Amino acid sequence: MHQRGELAELSPDHVEAILYALRSSGHQVPAIDAAAYNEDFLMTTHNADFQSDPRFVDAYERGIRAAGRDYGFRWRVHVGLWAASCAIGLDGDFVECGVNRGFMSSAIMRYLDWNSRDRRFFLLDTFRGLDLDLLTEDEKRLGKGTRTNTYEECFEEVRANFSEFRNVILIRGSVPGTLTQVDSEAVAYLHIDMNNVTPEIAAIEHFWPRLVPGALVLLDDYGSPTYEAQKEGMEEFARGHDVEILSLPTGQGMMVAA
Repeated sequence: MHQRGELAELSPDHVEAILYALRSSGHQVPAIDAAAYNEDFLMTTHNADFQSDPRFVDAYERGIRAAGRDYGFRWRVHVGLWAASCAIGLDGDFVECGVNRGFMSSAIMRYLDWNSRDRRFFLLDTFRGLDLDLLTEDEKRLGKGTRTNTYEECFEEVRANFSEFRNVILIRGSVPGTLTQVDSEAVAYLHIDMNNVTPEIAAIEHFWPRLVPGALVLLDDYGSPTYEAQKEGMEEFARGHDVEILSLPTGQGMMVAA
């Protein structure tokens, strides 16, 4: 029996007991040994052979090298690579708000052979974790200022990591204060992953008028537990702009600009 992610912290007996309880209550739960994918809170028997595709493996390993660890979210990266591959066929720059050490963006640049592209990739982050001044009272009650803010200063390491790629612009500081430093008026790909509702809504409001038709917006935290504030905020934004959000089993959300 093999588990990844949070399940890896449980013994096989504990996992089987949980699955037995779920099946007994009427849930359709596959046996762990039958799972084609099992990490990042997602287990499925559906085809997941993208994991063995050499191009994906190479890109994912580049992400690991950037982060210094394997976060175990291959399907999330698979979604990001798909979105970026669609966006590269459009006119416009790429933007990521919430970079940390650059797992997703490094994988994308490797996957797309970034140095052969005449595009810019703007990477916005504090490069030292959440700006606690931007947390809402509800987020503070959830412990996001302490329990989840485990990031360390990493700017110099990030600069070194991206030195092999052309046209990468690192913008250090808190969103929304840094948004005006992105001088692009045409954005084809926007990834938002700041673990905090205030800067995330500021980012989508700022970049939405700059998104080219068909541009992809990937929301990392949309459906994840304890990130309900981001989901509610993004849904309110979507209603106001007559756009739908696709909810993904990875916890991500996706929008397509008209």
